Amino acid sequence: MTAPLGAKRVCYFFIFWFPVILYSAIIFYVSSLSSVPTPLSGFQFDKAIHMVEYAVLGFLLARAFNGGRRPLTNGAVRWAFVAALLYGLSDEYHQSFVAGRDASWLDLVADGVGGYAGARIYAIFVQMCLEARWEKGGQAGKDLRERKDS
Repeated sequence: MTAPLGAKRVCYFFIFWFPVILYSAIIFYVSSLSSVPTPLSGFQFDKAIHMVEYAVLGFLLARAFNGGRRPLTNGAVRWAFVAALLYGLSDEYHQSFVAGRDASWLDLVADGVGGYAGARIYAIFVQMCLEARWEKGGQAGKDLRERKDS
């Protein structure tokens, strides 16, 4: 017995897009705080935090845009980067209205670098999983062999 189409869409949403929305909401909330204590405040530790924060977002976005397809589509990585960069832009704009915070182009660059890195990490992760299955001779391995042959 198969699930109705509506149930499949709800499952798809919760599996792939709900984590993106939840994590984006967390970023929005933290950006709304007047001050966020960071260790090593004299150092540009803020940029490293932005990169890690957006690497997670890029990873989740690549996963959502790919939607569980095997192998990973190049479009998923590109769209994840673009979406993370646009969300970073909106986040910097949002911070310009928060007392004690300001918008920074360097933060936006760190957001973009992190978003791209997270999307590429997801692509590498998917590739490693496909290669592991290929060695076992499963369907994913067959998909990978067909992709490499073409």
